[in-house]
Amino acid sequence: MPKTSKAVLLPDVRVDHPQIQKVLTDLSHVIEELHRQIYSDLIGLAVWVDRTAARAATTIYQNDSGGRRWLSIVVKGATTGQLVSYVEIESVTPPTLRVAQQAVRVNSAANEHEATFAILLPKDWYYRLILTTGTLVKWFEYDD
Repeated sequence: MPKTSKAVLLPDVRVDHPQIQKVLTDLSHVIEELHRQIYSDLIGLAVWVDRTAARAATTIYQNDSGGRRWLSIVVKGATTGQLVSYVEIESVTPPTLRVAQQAVRVNSAANEHEATFAILLPKDWYYRLILTTGTLVKWFEYDD
């Protein structure tokens, strides 16, 4: 008798045949992807992707999505009570067109102050975040 494994596909649904389980799992992934696309397209809600782990200040990135890219970047002040940061974009690399800047100074050594950049990038343009003081908190992207 061949070895079989029991796996849960949906609550209260168990499959004892590995090939059937694989087909059902594949179908489940297809249905999830279709649901996400329908939800995004029909409801009109953007699907923002958290890129924080894959992004770093001063590194140059390119919008190679084939369309426009929205950026939402949150930065936090340093323990000196200061925050100095900006975003540069351009159609060539390195980008030098400063399109947004945040400069904050508070009268204490607090690092509780944050600022958010909201940037719309054209197709194929380059971009980078520059942090003179402060740290990157979150970096989200949405491709049109």
